[in-house]
Amino acid sequence: MISAMMQRPTDRRVELKAVGKTRAGGVIAVESLDLVVKTGELVALLGPRGCGKTTVLRIIAGLDAVTGGKVMFDGLDVTDLPPARRDVAFAFQCPALYPHLTVAQNIAFPLRAQRIPRNAIERRVEEVIDRLELEPIRRRRPRQLSEADRQRVSLARAMVRDAKVILLDEPLAAVCPEQRERSRRRLRTMHNELRATTLLATDDPAEAAALGDRVVTMEAGKVVPADAAPPVIAAGINAANR
Repeated sequence: MISAMMQRPTDRRVELKAVGKTRAGGVIAVESLDLVVKTGELVALLGPRGCGKTTVLRIIAGLDAVTGGKVMFDGLDVTDLPPARRDVAFAFQCPALYPHLTVAQNIAFPLRAQRIPRNAIERRVEEVIDRLELEPIRRRRPRQLSEADRQRVSLARAMVRDAKVILLDEPLAAVCPEQRERSRRRLRTMHNELRATTLLATDDPAEAAALGDRVVTMEAGKVVPADAAPPVIAAGINAANR
């Protein structure tokens, strides 16, 4: 089980108010987007590549500046707050692991940066390694890992932080189909125990339906109303829910 420290309730509600992001050359990545993620909720952002879902995660994390609108955490405007002050954990689709550190050391790194006591770090790292079944590779370095294992380590590093907001960008994209269902169950169980406000970006309707408390469909930088979702996406969600 996850320790009491990792089970603390969170009061983090995420709200985007008319958020927009225009890139160089006038390319609109996100257009006047309104979104509310309730405390402890897992919302799946579903859509094809280039629809803006990863940009939304980066905006929430403070990695991309908005060109319009506001980002609110628990009613407070954090639009101009730097990433380090947002208490957000981000598991990137392309993991950026430290090549000289082992799997266990990579997972522990964000906790050491927070100057958490050593015994607490060790306990939390062990819990996440156990939950994500990383024990066989804990002493390996990134160059010795498969793409799927690197992605799992990136996920573990995000989950171990006990952040109030967790952002997951295609966290299971590199996992082979045979292992994907089991990986979804592990991820869902961890979310239920951590109770962190979570947003997950995916282009897989079945994954969105299996993991999300709620599925928000995106297309061309906008949220698509549920009754207007593209037929392929709607069919995939319905199939996953049967």
